[in-house]
Amino acid sequence: MASCSAAVPTDFHDKIRKALGFKGLKYIHIHTPCPTGWGTEERLSVKLGKLAVETGLYVLFEIEDGEMKLSPPSARLLTKKKMPPVSDYLGPQSRFKTLPEAAVENLQQEVDAKWETYRSQMT
Repeated sequence: MASCSAAVPTDFHDKIRKALGFKGLKYIHIHTPCPTGWGTEERLSVKLGKLAVETGLYVLFEIEDGEMKLSPPSARLLTKKKMPPVSDYLGPQSRFKTLPEAAVENLQQEVDAKWETYRSQMT
């Protein structure tokens, strides 16, 4: 099982190639920006995809033999003191325009807590 992002093509490619080498069931969750559905300009697609990862909102990982490990783009966040706020990712998307500020703050707190857990378990 793995997650990947269309905005991080080398990670995406490596995970697909690796999955092809396994027998049996494989699951890869792929994050792909959708300009029409998200209400953004097409030219922002890669930037938004990268922001989803850089803000820590979308985590790139693999689970193999029951062990989870972060993929390099997300693993680098373990040593970052400060990541971009999730509002940088949400702001350009019209689908989040009516999201109350309190909800954005709650989401940021959830992301921060998730990464504190990762830091304590994986470093």
